[in-house]
Amino acid sequence: MDLPRKPSLLGALRCRSRLVAITPAAGNVVSQVLCYWNCSRIICLWGVNGLKKMLKADDSLDVFGVHGIGGITGALLTGIFNSPDLGGPGLVVDWLP
Repeated sequence: MDLPRKPSLLGALRCRSRLVAITPAAGNVVSQVLCYWNCSRIICLWGVNGLKKMLKADDSLDVFGVHGIGGITGALLTGIFNSPDLGGPGLVVDWLP
């Protein structure tokens, strides 16, 4: 697959998908940001290119592929990385010291 040599709107949207995925976990899991970004990049790329073709959807701005799939990915990864076994805070009853 040849990568485009010039910037595109779709490339900018893919970068935004990283921010969409990390938003649900913005205050909880700070140390796993790179994993969020890499997972969301791969899954949102599939959402934009693969899922849209499978559903034969006319999503011209790739809103569902980026925001929908990225948000679902971020929500699921928040539950996984919030576990104390993976370095997350777990269930914190009182956030204030």
